[in-house]
Amino acid sequence: MSALEQIKYADSDPKIISDVFCTNYSLEEDYVSYIVERGGDHDRNGSDVFIPIFDNMNKKFKSELSGELSSEVIDEFMTPEYSLVFRKCWT
Repeated sequence: MSALEQIKYADSDPKIISDVFCTNYSLEEDYVSYIVERGGDHDRNGSDVFIPIFDNMNKKFKSELSGELSSEVIDEFMTPEYSLVFRKCWT
């Protein structure tokens, strides 16, 4: 059974989702749910899942923009200091 099959019956209730994955649930916490499904065709069609966290963005910029921006230029703005600004945009 895949994670998606497990979770589809849990709806959007964080307590039920926590129970499905045997994790601790707390009423004091805020919860966000991200469902990432690669699909069964990944090996055949090369589809990819991209989760836009800071480290992944940095790697993606360097691989996807290599002909347009050098790694040095990307390193100038993708700094640990900027990662804090980036994180605020997603929280």
